Amino acid sequence: MQRILLFWCVASLISIWQTPHTVAQDTFHTIAKLQFDFVDDVSWSPDGSRLAVTTFPDIHILDTASYDTILTIEYANVSEAVWNSDGTQLASVAGGNQGNLYIRDSHTGELLRHLTIFYPEVEYGVLPMFRLEWSPDDRFIVSDSYALNIVVWDLETEETKVIGGHEWGRVGSVDWSPESDRIVSAGVDGNLRVWDFESGQNVMNIPAIEGADWHPFENLILGSTSDNRTVVWDVDSGDELAYFNHENRIYISAWNHEGSLIATGSTYGIINVWDVQSGENIATIEGNTEFLTDLEWHPEKAMLATVSYNGEVAIREIVTERGAD
Repeated sequence: MQRILLFWCVASLISIWQTPHTVAQDTFHTIAKLQFDFVDDVSWSPDGSRLAVTTFPDIHILDTASYDTILTIEYANVSEAVWNSDGTQLASVAGGNQGNLYIRDSHTGELLRHLTIFYPEVEYGVLPMFRLEWSPDDRFIVSDSYALNIVVWDLETEETKVIGGHEWGRVGSVDWSPESDRIVSAGVDGNLRVWDFESGQNVMNIPAIEGADWHPFENLILGSTSDNRTVVWDVDSGDELAYFNHENRIYISAWNHEGSLIATGSTYGIINVWDVQSGENIATIEGNTEFLTDLEWHPEKAMLATVSYNGEVAIREIVTERGAD
């Protein structure tokens, strides 16, 4: 699977992807809609049995059999929570005069570890941190710094490493390569940058990109451009392998757990799902009146959790037959 997809991308499907079909064949079935006062982020547990909903100032853990809240971590004061690989721990970051990494027991909410970094260690010294990702090997966490740099937290040594940076503005998204040896970051300066973790060197730079999501198995990166395209790049060559056209600006894009589907969210709340092999837009949902702030694939199913600016969390599954939403 891991080598087949890359070979197939390069050898046979570039022309198909560049002229994708736009007639949706499938549809979304709404499983649940939940309302919160304010939502920053949602994150599925690795087995899909729980969903972390990060509001301010709390983190709510939901049972996905019923979507009832089974745990609330009060006054966490963070905007995102991410799971480790076995779902036993949740990590989050926050900042001010110092940056803070919190690791909590995902079943009890107990604070297990608290690591800090002080603002003089980060260029321009601004640390209201928001985004983070756990490395696939569970040893490191990478986070933004709300400044030009990214911060890597070593959970074995409890040391921090500052890598960067972007030309101006904050880092908006970060992600690890599948081998935990490289990091991708996207900033409000419109640049996607790939960093060698060991050396801290910038090994790839692509302009005019919003967001960055590394393929779950391959050295492929997904991001969106200012000309309303979602693009797939080969990290090793820097080549643009595929693109998907949209009518509106795309701010969110993500691979599913197999890397076979791509979901995108636009400024007008329109969600599209694309089949990577055929290039077809297989499902679309419109009618969201609010800007989408987050979009997360289920770790095992063709299911999406989305967050709207008005605090609505929606759980939708892609089905092969049309039906009422």
